[in-house]
Amino acid sequence: MNNWLDGNAASQPDLAELEWPMTTSGVHNRLSNLSNTGIFMVCKSLPSTAFIGPDQHTRVYRIKHRKHRPLLPRLLLHVGPSDSSPIWAIYEAVNFHKAWAEIPCRSTESTLHGRVEVRRKRDGRRNKYVFTMRIGGQKETFGWRRSKNTMIKDMGLSQNGYKLVRLTQGTHSSSSLAGPRTSDRMQVVALAARSHHIFPRRMALKYLASFGDEWEVISLLTVLAFWLWDRKRMMKG
Repeated sequence: MNNWLDGNAASQPDLAELEWPMTTSGVHNRLSNLSNTGIFMVCKSLPSTAFIGPDQHTRVYRIKHRKHRPLLPRLLLHVGPSDSSPIWAIYEAVNFHKAWAEIPCRSTESTLHGRVEVRRKRDGRRNKYVFTMRIGGQKETFGWRRSKNTMIKDMGLSQNGYKLVRLTQGTHSSSSLAGPRTSDRMQVVALAARSHHIFPRRMALKYLASFGDEWEVISLLTVLAFWLWDRKRMMKG
């Protein structure tokens, strides 16, 4: 049984019923504002540690992850470049198909502030990581899928990566939504490119639409878990 940051493993609220954003966390940074281009980098240059910044050399935020059992990742996102920086968010896998992404309240460290369930689902032979949040009074569902296209290649690493698709029923029929679409007319709201280099391992991310700073954090942690899964899968292959 998992104990979360508040030490309580039971009686948690349904995250889909919580309203986002929840500004009582005390953190109001937006990842998409890290660079003028809108693209920011995740660079893994130390064991069990990665850094987020506008480029691979600038360390703005730190991500600590569990070195062992990469298929069941535990990620800690710090509001700053050091281990002593406050925790901004946490991602912890429960099993191979389910995880929690959490944003603790800064004043009490309680995760009752916000927890989102993440599901790894199979779509034929493909994996996708899906999460749901209540935004603007309605439930919104998003899913990361593997992708290979020129828009990802233009981010400067490779043509291989991921796209974040807005899966909410009914939104795909709206002609007013900006940005690219999938073949099934779903809105693509973020892209992530991954490098082929062994060291340092890098990922570039860009939000094509944003649903708030906390949504950006949850989606970042989710694609990082996807990346860790794929890295382990490719190493086995």
